[in-house]
Amino acid sequence: MKTLASSCVVGVLLAGCATTQTGESWQRTGDPILDGRAASEHGPKRDRVLWEYRTAATAMRRGQFSDAKQLLDDALLTLGGIYGPDKEARKARGYFASESKKTFIGEPYERVMAYYYRGILYWIDGELDNARACFRSGEIMDSDSENKTYSSDYALLDYLDGLTTAKLGSDGSGALERAQAEARMAKPPEYDLQANVMFFVEFGNGPAKYATGQYGEELRFRPGYSAVHSIQIKVDGQTVRAEPYDDLTFQATTRGGRVMDHILANKAVFKTATDIAGNVGIIGGAMLAGHQGHHSAADEVGIGLLAAGVISKIFSAATTPAADTRAWDNLPQFLSFGAARLPAGPQTVAVEFLDANGSPMANLTRTVAITVADPARDTVIFVSDKNQETVSAIMKRNELVLLLAGLGLLGTTGCMEVSEKAQSGTRYVITGHPGGAYQPRNVNKYDLENSARFVLLDKGVERSVTCPNIEERINDDGRMEVIANVRNRLNRRIEVQVNCVFKDEKGFPTNDEAPFKTLFLDENAQEGVRFISMNNQARTYTIRVREAR
Repeated sequence: MKTLASSCVVGVLLAGCATTQTGESWQRTGDPILDGRAASEHGPKRDRVLWEYRTAATAMRRGQFSDAKQLLDDALLTLGGIYGPDKEARKARGYFASESKKTFIGEPYERVMAYYYRGILYWIDGELDNARACFRSGEIMDSDSENKTYSSDYALLDYLDGLTTAKLGSDGSGALERAQAEARMAKPPEYDLQANVMFFVEFGNGPAKYATGQYGEELRFRPGYSAVHSIQIKVDGQTVRAEPYDDLTFQATTRGGRVMDHILANKAVFKTATDIAGNVGIIGGAMLAGHQGHHSAADEVGIGLLAAGVISKIFSAATTPAADTRAWDNLPQFLSFGAARLPAGPQTVAVEFLDANGSPMANLTRTVAITVADPARDTVIFVSDKNQETVSAIMKRNELVLLLAGLGLLGTTGCMEVSEKAQSGTRYVITGHPGGAYQPRNVNKYDLENSARFVLLDKGVERSVTCPNIEERINDDGRMEVIANVRNRLNRRIEVQVNCVFKDEKGFPTNDEAPFKTLFLDENAQEGVRFISMNNQARTYTIRVREAR
């Protein structure tokens, strides 16, 4: 009996001991498209779809439609087969596989957005039937909830389903009725089938995931936020008001069903049950073995209980019920849509992002020149308030992005003739300005990052964040380590992003800039943020804080 029990313990130990090595096999460049592609191609296979989601959204906002299509097509191909013979999916159905180790496909609201973006791209290409198929697939993803209380309740998806159906010559009234009945925010208007310019609008920052519960098994969401409450588009004497139709925080918090949720619940219960059973087995076995004589029946039973208790504890330790908090973290908070009738040819469009009082936000208001395609084919304009830090000369901080079907036009801060443009067929991207290059301005002004150790990158964090002290040291391996205490000055919870640029003795970056990390700070709370340089060249640094994006 003793030998048998020992053998069982050894067998379980051998089966449960495994180590894995992690590490990036690709080099970060700072460009979100290049880095996203590298992460999807060379990073862990389980995260491939996650990076494709994120990179596709960035590509949409840059006007890189072909990149967005390729990324979304690959992600949706994986999504379509995830319920089949995928090895990581099968592994995650077991008790001993961590949720974060499974192939990422996202929560229902994330899967919906993949189909939504792909539908927009099909509309850009004039393929309304495929666009409709994507919107309907999104509705199916949304209905994948456990209790069905909020199944398939995206007002915009139903609205676009009906609009494409009507444009294809069939009856879309049923979908329109569903959209208007489901609307919890703005109510979508009746269809104007003569409208030939479609405005797909998004704004705000979407929800964030976190885990709670004894074992971190409960997946929860922090609400998204948006300073923008609606958008007003003025063109050719018309005003198109784009009110939010769908709220992704609502969609995230009212979803709960995916194919493995019940397995997650079983893991948490299983771990608690086996842990208690293990404690009882060890205590009971020790008591029986200790109070009886050697070689007695009770002794044999006690040794058996002790071994069973150890085995149960090992099984309990091996289960991994923690929720998967990987997230498509550059989604918007609100989705909207508008349509207008415009004659073919050049038009001037004024886009105003409105605050809670209905007043235009001056830093986001833009006037751009567009060209409306032949009325026989819809012109699709994608409007986003998302800021993008890019290496492209056409992208500036806080600049609105307007993406047009057949044009790929990126918004600038006014209407002007351009002297350079990259052109291919009917699509072009404005990249230049009249008269060639400009001389740099304010070279020696506003250069706080060249001297300060801690800087705030926008007015929002200037009001909300401070840094009372910073500790720095050089580790034994020559790398610099920096710890900054970041404090919330406000009497409300905030979300910011922090990174650190390490520099050499001359003040130039050492090419190991730490990526921005998201930091949640409760009311008046302080938290330490740690950065370590990747090499031994760092002699100074600048910690930068910005509002979350």
